[in-house]
Amino acid sequence: MDNTTALTTRQSTLTGIFQHIARSGFDLTVYQIQGKPAVLARELGRALGYAGDGKRLLSNIRKEWASDMVEDHDYTVLVGDELRAFKDVVTEYVTSRAPSLTLLFWGGVNKVLLLSRKPEGAAVRDVLAHHGMPELMRQEAASLPAPADGQRLALLDAEARNLQLQIQLEEARAAKYTARALYLKEQRQLPGPAAQSPATTTPTIAREAVALRAVWSWAQAHNACFIERVPVAPEPEQGWFGVWRKGDRWDRIGFEPRILETFLASQGYDPAELLRLWKRRGWMVVCKGKPGLRYPVQTQAFGRRRYYVLRRTALDRVGAT
Repeated sequence: MDNTTALTTRQSTLTGIFQHIARSGFDLTVYQIQGKPAVLARELGRALGYAGDGKRLLSNIRKEWASDMVEDHDYTVLVGDELRAFKDVVTEYVTSRAPSLTLLFWGGVNKVLLLSRKPEGAAVRDVLAHHGMPELMRQEAASLPAPADGQRLALLDAEARNLQLQIQLEEARAAKYTARALYLKEQRQLPGPAAQSPATTTPTIAREAVALRAVWSWAQAHNACFIERVPVAPEPEQGWFGVWRKGDRWDRIGFEPRILETFLASQGYDPAELLRLWKRRGWMVVCKGKPGLRYPVQTQAFGRRRYYVLRRTALDRVGAT
């Protein structure tokens, strides 16, 4: 029993990676349990700012993090005779009347910090990502035997591919920012009824209108992909986009749901959110009294099908047509 409950020392900061982010005044009692250093879980929880004077950390260990935290490996729970013997030795520091005490071994402390959403946890993950893991990778690479010429060429080829991938990612990121800049520029220049009433001019309305104008331009560019817009022809390679009456006397356009959702997502929009906003503004034809967004349309080629249907008046309103 003596080797499981002997108090060793009290120190103001922890060592290793935890010491890197220790806060001013951070004070923990370190015990020697089963021959290993350990700290009270509740005391660590209190220092990290968990609710219930640190009790919330105990709940996380036993419930939310149960698959990661292994009892008797990452932490131990003292009960019965072990708990009484422990309290006899450390009465100066432990006054809890709880029927059990949870203590975290050093590995458990590190796991708590890696799993925690508290600022200290984020700091530890940052240190591990930028210092710990790169150092481990360097050490592992240094321990490997020097590659033969063929292996060296393969490694260089892999490195070149990785570099090319990084370049492509940077180009994609640059394209994203360019598209964002163009959108903001178009948003500032967008004409419409809101221009007559500054109080009604909001970024949300502008964004919805820009998206609607983009859909109109896209539909015009794929005129031949809409049923009834052109004479009967074989189905386009990319499939039918929807239904659009021929001539100029049309009052609505129906879009195949999957096709329209894919296009909106490719433009950086959330299709579900955008369609709900269009419906709320009355820009879509929907079934009255029903929550859905799709509207049944009778077509000559396929009979009755359900589409996302946009009103021509909505396109007129945002200056698309």
